[in-house]
Amino acid sequence: MKVAGSGNAGQLSELGRQDSLDLLRQSAFGRIILSIDALPAALPANLAVEPGSVVFATEDEAVLRAGRSGAVVAVQSDGVDPFDLTGWSVLVTGETSEVVDPVELERYRRLPLHPWASGHAEHFIRVRATLVAGRRTALGCAACDQVAGSAFG
Repeated sequence: MKVAGSGNAGQLSELGRQDSLDLLRQSAFGRIILSIDALPAALPANLAVEPGSVVFATEDEAVLRAGRSGAVVAVQSDGVDPFDLTGWSVLVTGETSEVVDPVELERYRRLPLHPWASGHAEHFIRVRATLVAGRRTALGCAACDQVAGSAFG
């Protein structure tokens, strides 16, 4: 883990692969980042983290096309503790594939994975966790006073 910043400037710590995936696993919610009609899009999704991959449900046609074509997408999630003024962010990047194995499909249907646009999931997309980047942040004391002052003053 690398740490940047010191004193009152705050800290930014780079997380290792496993720590990043553990945080992503705990969050269960994130964004799927992909290109739709040559423009970037970030769509909400419930996530399941498995060894080497992230899985989500979708009924969105553009996401299904990306999943079926093996497109490279990113999965991002983050968390903030407003009282400690700390936070984290994780980004997983990799190729997609549609889950078609009947045993896997049945297992995913029992998880709390559902598309945001509709309540019933028929399609699940797997993102291979090729690149995993995570960061933890903490504001320094000077920044704490500014944030506390603006939030409560």
